[in-house]
Amino acid sequence: MDHLYQPKEAIHDVVLSSDNYNVECLYQGHSFYSRSKAICLALHLTFIKYCPTRSRITASSLRRAIWMFFSFCSEYNLRNPAGLRIIQITDLSAEVYKQFEGYLLQNDERLEYAARLKAALKSVSSLTEAIPDLLLPFATRAATQARVPFSDETEQMLADAFTSSIDKLYEKIEFRNLVNDAVAYTYEEIIEEMTLTRKSIFQWIQHLLDNEIKLDWRALHLKLSKSTDPELQNIATLSNWRDVILQAYEDRGDEYVFQNPRNPFHRGNTSNFEPDPVRAVKTIIDSGYPFEMTLEEIGTKYAVAALFSMDRCEDALQLIMYRLRNPYTPPGMAVPLKWEHLLEMYYPTMQDMSCLVQFIMLQTNWNKEAVLAVDPDNFEHALTGAMNEKHVMIQTEKNRSQGIGKPYYAPKEIVAVSTTSDMYSARNLVSLAVKLSEPLAGRDFDYVRHGMTSSDYNPAFLCMRFYPDWVNKGGRHTSSSNEKAFQQGNKQFLKQYPIYDEFGERLTGGKDLTWRLRPTWVKRRKEMTGSSHGLLAMFLGHASTVTTDIHYDNSALAQQERYDRLESELEAIIKLMRAGKFEGMLGIPPQEAATQLPLKIFHIPGMEKPLWGCANQYKPTWLGAARHVEPGKRCYVISQCTFCSQCIIFEDSLPYLIERRIHVVEIIDDQPPTASDYSSNHELELAKIESIFERWDDEQAIREASRYQRRKTPLLPRDLNFLQVILEEEDRQNEE
Repeated sequence: MDHLYQPKEAIHDVVLSSDNYNVECLYQGHSFYSRSKAICLALHLTFIKYCPTRSRITASSLRRAIWMFFSFCSEYNLRNPAGLRIIQITDLSAEVYKQFEGYLLQNDERLEYAARLKAALKSVSSLTEAIPDLLLPFATRAATQARVPFSDETEQMLADAFTSSIDKLYEKIEFRNLVNDAVAYTYEEIIEEMTLTRKSIFQWIQHLLDNEIKLDWRALHLKLSKSTDPELQNIATLSNWRDVILQAYEDRGDEYVFQNPRNPFHRGNTSNFEPDPVRAVKTIIDSGYPFEMTLEEIGTKYAVAALFSMDRCEDALQLIMYRLRNPYTPPGMAVPLKWEHLLEMYYPTMQDMSCLVQFIMLQTNWNKEAVLAVDPDNFEHALTGAMNEKHVMIQTEKNRSQGIGKPYYAPKEIVAVSTTSDMYSARNLVSLAVKLSEPLAGRDFDYVRHGMTSSDYNPAFLCMRFYPDWVNKGGRHTSSSNEKAFQQGNKQFLKQYPIYDEFGERLTGGKDLTWRLRPTWVKRRKEMTGSSHGLLAMFLGHASTVTTDIHYDNSALAQQERYDRLESELEAIIKLMRAGKFEGMLGIPPQEAATQLPLKIFHIPGMEKPLWGCANQYKPTWLGAARHVEPGKRCYVISQCTFCSQCIIFEDSLPYLIERRIHVVEIIDDQPPTASDYSSNHELELAKIESIFERWDDEQAIREASRYQRRKTPLLPRDLNFLQVILEEEDRQNEE
């Protein structure tokens, strides 16, 4: 394993980014920079503290931001008296920050640099007391391209392309089964087809005589003299060779008598051999090509360009490669067969895996990072089949974009509902990807992209690279976790399947396709189920409903929908005002009779004991319930029950609380002390659970519950949100 990337020698200090790139502190070469200046040291400290947990792209953006800020400081200090100059980090006031934004605009620089500098200072201020928490104004951001879902027509074209491609991938699995049962070609078998043998010469003679074609004696003598059969070569030297060859032809054995003789020389000797794709691939596998050979051996002994003569072929594999220098079209194929086509028939390609990843994205609402984080050995959730054996829950992790202040070291578990009965379901697509990757699993990578290790390459999405690039440009196989492989697969997929957007423009790459899949899922979910934004945010793993409402669908239709919602809310307020329902600045809604519900006992399918109860599902009191639970709808957010006054704990609930306490303690212990803000909810939940045990009068019941928990574990998933779908489905079935 090696890296194609070789970093250049650095002149200034170097910081290692989270993706293992050396980012040089080029701003140290700025004329303003000096180790004696407090402002320079503060920003340098910010850089070296901020970048190790950020990617190279983010680090490079901050580096450019600091460079531009130094340029701004040079001009700012020249035109201001000594008392107003920027000397230390506390001199960076709101007014100075806004002037820095103006400086960026004047110099045609990106406003993103000001926002990046502010974010870095904010982040580092929580890590060290050397950087104060500056109260800087809201960063002006340049207009970005709106996330727009695909139109219904484009979505249908995309779905058709995905299903057509998936059909071929299932056929690839069937092709492998044929290869496993096939017999490989031997060198002698192929040579007999490609040279002047006794069999081919006698077949040629029979073809001429049976069809009453005049025998070409000169051509026959030439074939005898160049034959691989010593007896026929000897006949060519005799003076009466014509009589002798005719007598030998008459005395030939049954193996040289042909039912439907053909002219084996009508296309040249080499073209007589038309390899069966199944047997040809079997020959490739049995020869140990390509993974049981070195790259040097592949680039020399088995280079197609070097096999320009049959005399240079030493084995069956080389003969097949030599034959396919002139492609032919086997029965059932629409295009001529080439060498690389044989490899693509057996091994997954970059196009195959890019198609699978994006089809899973479209069905599950996961982003690309979440799909590529799927564990091939543990992608089905423990609660799979709890309600229906055909319904499954698949799980993965999400590291990035969890929310402000959320760390990468504590990935967020996210799930999606799928099925086993549909061959195109997300669960079956993951299984298909794992099956396709099996011939590549466990093999060492020739090259790994710089900034990554082989463990970063998900074994569920392994694929072959382009054959011509093996030796010099990245090795034989890779994974869709490699961004270049994923994007190249995208291009090949969209090249094979024409897909056009709402403006009639053809999609050509990931920049046209990948980022629009999640907004398309949001649009379809709204149309099919009418889900609230709070519920959509939970499905998407967003900390804020604003992210879901605006940043994941900002099309003209989505904006009009938001205007309609605003108009509806304003009309409701006006009605209240006209009815005199306002007191001061606060409106008092009409008092309606409270809906009385029977006590709801939550029960996990397959478990003996009930979970706990809810006095009124329509009136949750936990913080944030108004955003996540629509008015008039029942609350099923089990993860918030301990924070809700409607929750009723029974003795049967104690084993579940004991296990939940174990999970919460593990989550808190996995995080460093600097993550106190992130863990505050968990610490509060732990305090709530412990207070329940402290106030429980029956100590014997707690001991019995502890023994029950040890015998029956696991009782609960680490993420209680997984139970929401199951409990909702249970109530829905009961109502039906």
